[in-house]
Amino acid sequence: MLNRISRSAAVAMYLCIACLFTLVGAIGTAEYWFWGDHLIMPVLPIYSSTTMLFFGLGLAALFFERNRILVLLALGLAVFVSYIIVQIWTTGSAGLVRLPLILALSLATLTTACFFVPIHKNGGRKLWLYTASLALLGVFAMQLFFWFPQLTESVSNGTPSNVETLKGGARVSNPNAMAIAGICMFLGAIALFLRLRLPEKSRYVPKRVITAALLFLVVGVLVWYVITAQNIRLYTQQTEARIDEIASSIDERMSMNEHAFMRIQKRLESMYEPFFPDGYESDLKQFDTDFEAVDGILIFSHEHKVLMHIGQGKNYLENGYLSTDSMQAWLHSGFTQLSRAIVSRSLAEEKPKMIVALPIMRENVRHSILFFLDIREIVQVPQSIHSVPLHTFLALTPTLFLPMDGGDLTAVTDVEIAQRYQHGIVREKSILNSADPGLFYSYVADYSALFDNAQLNQMLLWFTIAFCATLILASDNSRRLRIEKQRISDIARFDDITGLLRRDAFHDDIIAVGACKEGIRRANAIIFIDLDGFKPLNDSFGHEHGDKVLAEVGARIKKSLPPSAQIARFGADEFIVHVRNTNREQLDVLAMMLLKRIRMPYLVNGFEAFVSASIGIAESDKGDIDPKQLVQLADVAMSEAKNAGGNTYRYFVDDMAENYRRTFMMRNQLQAVLDRNGLEVYYQPVIDVSSGEMIGVESLVRWQQDGEFMPPALFIPIAEQSGQIIQVGEQVLHRVLKDIQNTPLLQQLQVSVNVSSQQLKRYDFAHFLGSCLRNYKVNPQRLCLELTESGMFEQQKSTESLLERLRALGCQLAIDDFGTGFSNLSYLNTLPVNIIKIDRAFTRDLDINERQRTLVGNIISICKQLDQWVVVEGIETKEQVEMFTALGCDRMQGYYFARPMPLADLLNYGENMVHSS
Repeated sequence: MLNRISRSAAVAMYLCIACLFTLVGAIGTAEYWFWGDHLIMPVLPIYSSTTMLFFGLGLAALFFERNRILVLLALGLAVFVSYIIVQIWTTGSAGLVRLPLILALSLATLTTACFFVPIHKNGGRKLWLYTASLALLGVFAMQLFFWFPQLTESVSNGTPSNVETLKGGARVSNPNAMAIAGICMFLGAIALFLRLRLPEKSRYVPKRVITAALLFLVVGVLVWYVITAQNIRLYTQQTEARIDEIASSIDERMSMNEHAFMRIQKRLESMYEPFFPDGYESDLKQFDTDFEAVDGILIFSHEHKVLMHIGQGKNYLENGYLSTDSMQAWLHSGFTQLSRAIVSRSLAEEKPKMIVALPIMRENVRHSILFFLDIREIVQVPQSIHSVPLHTFLALTPTLFLPMDGGDLTAVTDVEIAQRYQHGIVREKSILNSADPGLFYSYVADYSALFDNAQLNQMLLWFTIAFCATLILASDNSRRLRIEKQRISDIARFDDITGLLRRDAFHDDIIAVGACKEGIRRANAIIFIDLDGFKPLNDSFGHEHGDKVLAEVGARIKKSLPPSAQIARFGADEFIVHVRNTNREQLDVLAMMLLKRIRMPYLVNGFEAFVSASIGIAESDKGDIDPKQLVQLADVAMSEAKNAGGNTYRYFVDDMAENYRRTFMMRNQLQAVLDRNGLEVYYQPVIDVSSGEMIGVESLVRWQQDGEFMPPALFIPIAEQSGQIIQVGEQVLHRVLKDIQNTPLLQQLQVSVNVSSQQLKRYDFAHFLGSCLRNYKVNPQRLCLELTESGMFEQQKSTESLLERLRALGCQLAIDDFGTGFSNLSYLNTLPVNIIKIDRAFTRDLDINERQRTLVGNIISICKQLDQWVVVEGIETKEQVEMFTALGCDRMQGYYFARPMPLADLLNYGENMVHSS
């Protein structure tokens, strides 16, 4: 269960437990030194308090890694535990929690060992674990004896015969100490378990929740202590009242008897001769009979001769009650007023005796009369009206005590009292008008009421502990929820690779800034940054290293910005910056700095890699343009910088906006046409000049919008940029294959279809083409795939593999627009292509440019030697036909022969060629 507690909650609980032990120990120590002697029993015994104080300070020193202090505390605890053991061995265990005493001492010893042995040492963790487990067992035993005191009586059956077992369990020292000891033992075990979960370093201390928990903990403990101390103080007051009651009762009984004795004294002193007239002896006998406390009377002459004995007086005299040295010294002391003495030898008898002596003065001669009193009759006090059952004793001698509660009045020794009772008070009380006060010892005889109150008060402590634990756990859960909420918010706001804002958070922030600045219109700008050449780097080194480069780029950009600027990662390799209160001069400096820092080398997997950036800047001089619109304008400007070759920056101008708007509209219109499958396919014949026959056609896409054809040179680049070219290429391919399937003429010709480089890169085009050929049942040899030179060489190795797969399908392959891309003649030998189509750029000025004519002638010658057909595009005049024929080219295509036409016109064109031939 404790494993589910977070480490911060474990720290809070651990420190609160350490503070609780320290607080309880400090309170118990203060009680012992300042007011402990005034209570019938301590609320917190000094032995338990000192142990708790050592343990609490040790836990704190262990947490804060004060090793020297921890060693000193461990030594102190070891010495103190040894002292307790010696005390138990020599003087008994009064003042300790006696059940289970052995377990308590074992736990104290093991705790000392835990302080000496760190957790990370060999065996340290096991020692801490075993100690915590034993402490939990101790809690169970302690609570069992605390809540069911009757179990203690069965344990007390093994008490030696000279120890009286009291109701409520004489063997249990202090119910209040058991209450706090059970809780502290439980919390100590929890602290030991929690210590196993605490990290060795970097511990987070939740100060606020610890302060709140400690405040409630201190209040709870203090309230418990005040209530418990008040209960014990009430018991103490009742005990003191009982002693007062007993003393008053003794004074009252003794005073009544002594007044009767003094009346007899006065009567004897006032008599005339003879000293004892006839009949007075019978009066004394009647007096002895009437007063139950009087057992006998002796009258001595001035010569210490017995003049008269009444009742048991003669027997006491003969038994030697007056023969001891102390008694003789008292009798010859020459007392002149009432004097008392206790017959020490009678204290061990059933009826202990007290002697009251009065002088009888006759004719200046002192005689004396002695009254023998039964002490039991004197100390017969009424039943106590208080709720606490007590046993009260009057100290006759320092080692001999007389019970004051009726019943068996046999005197007991101090040793017997120490064995029978655990808690009591000693009070001096003046009785019998004596100058020396009597010592009364009153002890708790029944712990039942004390246990009832202690159990009730312990519930307050359990409630306090439970509330503090709940407070800590609730606060910790709340803190973790806040952290998780912040983490989720950060995930939503911040990019996990660069740590910069995400796009949505960036928009929210700049809108919020604009709202705060409403009414203060100032110039601001959006800088849109797109990396050049990042994709090849990412593909070459892998995404992990690519992410590191992106993070470094983000850091460099952030380092270059003014403090008020905001930066975000806008897309895969795009960043966006919002700069406030700026001008064109500052933006120029910032853009140049960004370009310089971005193109600095990056260390990737041990190699230096380089990327540059294209930057677009959109300004709002008066801050009157919506920030989101500024982002779009900066994006347009960035595209212009990208088209300019990259590694530069461009400001947005209005012409860009018009181009952007036109591009945006064309993109939307094209998508609408694609969605309804509205593109058309036109065919332009390819002519064999030597025979004059049409040997093939090239399929060309046409888009008719509002009755007018959109120029392919206008919408094809847009489709390439937006990715719509894939959908365009697939629609054209399906239309061409369907036309071939349904048109015999096309089945006799070679039909060329243009394939975009994106179709080759985005998906498995060879698999897609094979499926289409099978679905339309078209002979693959009738299909020629035209690929642009630049697109074919973007990824040469993967392209060669793909071309081989396309050739394996049976299709013809052609390099379209040869001479406009890489123009590497070595590729003509390595790539599996059948046809080379020379771009129309070579047909212009061929008649006046001798070098160009020589170059084209060499290309045609090389291709023929490699068994590759050459097709020249853009033939528009007869002179061009003759010129390329002279250079050795046999296949041509252009307006001179035929313009691109719909399929129906192509069929008519084919028939006309047949008729003309």
